[in-house]
Order: sequence, then structure tokens, then C-alpha cells
Amino acid sequence: MLTASMGQSPVMLRQSTGASGASAAMQVDGHPLFVQQSVGQASVIGSYRNTGTTVRQGFLQPLGGHAQQIKDRTLQAIAFPDPFVSSFMLRFDALPEGPVTLELVDLTGRHIWSSSYAAALELFIQPPQLAAGSYLLRIRSGARSATLHLQHQP
Repeated sequence: MLTASMGQSPVMLRQSTGASGASAAMQVDGHPLFVQQSVGQASVIGSYRNTGTTVRQGFLQPLGGHAQQIKDRTLQAIAFPDPFVSSFMLRFDALPEGPVTLELVDLTGRHIWSSSYAAALELFIQPPQLAAGSYLLRIRSGARSATLHLQHQP
């Protein structure tokens, strides 16, 4: 899996499942490279295009210009401490474009809590009382978004 990330906010750019092979990040003549090898194809190969979106299935496909578009729509944020007990800080690498909307969901996708905050580089977050476990924090501001994985320990 190739990701662009800062802290806990990875953005998947490419993923390979069900195939054997390997991936490696390396430097060649001072230039960063990501090399990925895939061996075997156990599923259908093809592509589908609809309303400007192309979905490809099969051997590794080129990223094209889409990688930059995905990166440009991603909020870079970290949450700490993680695991948290009753509250945590949310820090952005740049001032969000507008109000920040947070939604906390459990790992089944069930809505637990949501709130909105004015744009700031750091936000103090104190969700309601939660059961111990793993949660996903969906963050949105303007056209950008991110999802962080958080652990709660009561």
C-alpha cells in the first residue's frame, strides 16, 4: 500500500491485495522512488468509467494525476494523546479553510458523536463519555477531509 501521510492521517493512493510480491521505498541518485512488484492475478481485469471517475481492477495501475488531487483534498491532522481518557488535542499542519466538523463513529460505522468548531490550528476535543475501544474521527473543513483512528481508555 502506498500512502501519503503526516502523523496519523494516511491517504491511500494505491493498494494491492490478493497478490504476492513486494514493495519498497528507496532513493536513487537523491530521488525518492516507490517500487512495487505484483505476482499473480486471481480476479477479473478491467476498467469502468462513469462521470469522470475511472475504476480499474487488475494488475498495478498508474497513479496518473489523481494522486495530487487526492493529496490536495486531504486535511493533515494528528490527535494526541492516543489512546485518550476523556479528551484529546487535534492539531492541523495548516489553518483549516473554514469551520471544522468532527464526527466520531465506532468501527461498525455507527454515529457516536459530532460537533463543529471554528477553524484553528489546534482544537481541544472533549467527546461525551465513551466505552473503551477503537473509534474513527472523521474531520471535514471546506473541501478537505481526513479520518483518524483513535483509542479510548476510560
